[in-house]
Amino acid sequence: MSASSTSLLNLVPIFNGDNWEEFSETLEAYLMSQGRWWVVVVPRDIVERQSAGGTTTSATPGSVSATVSASATPGTGNVSASISTGGSSAGRLLATGKTIADWNEANAVVVGVLRLRVAPAFRQTIKGERSAGAAWKALQDRYGKPTIAAIFDTFRTALNIQIKPNTHPAPALAEFERAFSILAERGVNVPEFLRAMILISRLPSSYNVFTQMMNTNIETVEE
Repeated sequence: MSASSTSLLNLVPIFNGDNWEEFSETLEAYLMSQGRWWVVVVPRDIVERQSAGGTTTSATPGSVSATVSASATPGTGNVSASISTGGSSAGRLLATGKTIADWNEANAVVVGVLRLRVAPAFRQTIKGERSAGAAWKALQDRYGKPTIAAIFDTFRTALNIQIKPNTHPAPALAEFERAFSILAERGVNVPEFLRAMILISRLPSSYNVFTQMMNTNIETVEE
């Protein structure tokens, strides 16, 4: 593994049981940058059949081969949402030009990366998995649904947003909005009025004039 690859891998957080969303999105981006994400979503049998000049039958529900269309939506970290969208066709497209040797090499690397970036306490989940797709799906199935603690942690990020005086507020506001976007994806919709109140409470004293103007113009909330 090259120095640049190692440096990029260090940007992937260690999976600790509560950060599946951040972990999966970051690791997917890393694997895509290394040209190896395809092995997570393409089962070995698709490559075998293409190498033999055969055709691939439709995906079997519940199998890893039914998860290949996630490549069409980078950043989701989800490889199990394609049974009804022709997963095998997407798999054949991704596998074009790949050999069994290519799959074996990429699979060994990705399985190794997964083991390195999963904390020891949670490594048992993928201990017996020999394919990258199966290992990814095992983690996703067990930890993909956010816990109450994870949801609160995201909400706390918004509550603790820091907008520093004499600096551009854009980065802090982006983090603020991202927290509520994540909450919405998890089924927690925070009213706009409450978001505004939280944001106003986090403004530094240098924004007092702006805060007073906002308070003057805020519409009365109906009971």
